[in-house]
Amino acid sequence: MHELFIGVKEILETHAINKGLDLRLTIHPDVPQYALGDATRIRQILINLINNAIKFTEHGHVEISAQYQKINEDDFVLTTKVSDTGIGISEEFQKKLFDEFTMHDESHARKQEGSGLGLAICHQLVQLMDGHICAKNNDNQGSVFEFEIRLKHATEEQIIIYEHQYKPKTIITNTDIKVLVAEDNPANRMIFANYLSSANIEHKFVNNGIEAIEIFQKEDFDIILMDISMPLMDGIEATHQIRRLEQKTTSPVPIIALTAHTMDEEIKHYLAEGMNGHLAKPCNKESMLSCIQKWTGNTLETNNTKLEKQPPEGNPANVESQQPELIDQAVIDQLIHDTSEEIVPELLQFYIAESEKLLEKILLARDDNDANSLEFNCHTLGSSSGAHAAMPLHYLARKIEHYCRDGSPDQAFALIDELESLAKQSFKALDELAKNMSNAGTNN
Repeated sequence: MHELFIGVKEILETHAINKGLDLRLTIHPDVPQYALGDATRIRQILINLINNAIKFTEHGHVEISAQYQKINEDDFVLTTKVSDTGIGISEEFQKKLFDEFTMHDESHARKQEGSGLGLAICHQLVQLMDGHICAKNNDNQGSVFEFEIRLKHATEEQIIIYEHQYKPKTIITNTDIKVLVAEDNPANRMIFANYLSSANIEHKFVNNGIEAIEIFQKEDFDIILMDISMPLMDGIEATHQIRRLEQKTTSPVPIIALTAHTMDEEIKHYLAEGMNGHLAKPCNKESMLSCIQKWTGNTLETNNTKLEKQPPEGNPANVESQQPELIDQAVIDQLIHDTSEEIVPELLQFYIAESEKLLEKILLARDDNDANSLEFNCHTLGSSSGAHAAMPLHYLARKIEHYCRDGSPDQAFALIDELESLAKQSFKALDELAKNMSNAGTNN
């Protein structure tokens, strides 16, 4: 329970700070660490209420408080309040505040669009948990939103069992999520497009930071997945410029570092530069959609569980006996699970075509003794290879990249011949796999 509240506060703290507001959290000591309930719904309610409070508060603070009331040995009531020092709510509007699309002030609504729908969703979610939600004016200034839900006490062991067995049903699906993905690798973009389309998420791709800034100024997005290493302008500089542009607005968009560089110091660096979090590459569909859900507060209707069982023997994707050292079967299986057996051959062939171009650039960088170009293109090749099951190639490309980053170009250049040989073998093995899968699909 405590981690849930702290996590939501962390998500919205940057938004509050950018408006000069203090976002406070008080959790009563009696509130238990563990409880049985729907964390996804509670998180969405909190995000909507807090975001709404920040929007309508120009000065002062927004405060979240959680209180506990024991019912019996099994059950308790969790009472959560979100109070602010904003514009308050007239008695007339309090009566219809949770109606869909109702706004406190129509002139203000044009500036703070969408709050009414968020409150209507909160009302529905609370009702689905047999709870109650209300709003009133604060005694001094601003407003207070309060909701009560009934939960069950639990132990840590019960939570572990519960999380393993329980799969929450999607009741409300927000189909208005819009995602901007800044990713320069076409093969990665093809996979990401499949992930997002499967969840009916509107999305747009850009190739570099400059394009990200240009489209950001023209369109509204709920979240930005920002690759770090891109040509012309990297993700860090793009984030700096977007944050400067946002100083004129009231709702900073979450920017998530989409990167293979996930050491603790690197993650801290991304956060210090204005990003909100990170998503490690290569990523599967589950991790991408979970990230979007976390930072937008929306429930996504999709079967995004991890693959638990391997395909039966004789599956056309099973080439483990042919090339165990080149292709990671688990990654292939996950790709099939995350997309479809029909689309995977196309993904693999597209990866091969794009990676052959990258290999040419790597060989050219060797001939020109260009360590910067070698680092960039090995980074791109490594990232894409990991997503397409060529794991030995992924690791070798990353190794060369790190030698370049660490100021050891001679060691990096010494591995190019090995990289070229491994790449050609990997491309051949994946090409055979793609053809076998296509042929099997045709015969079926």
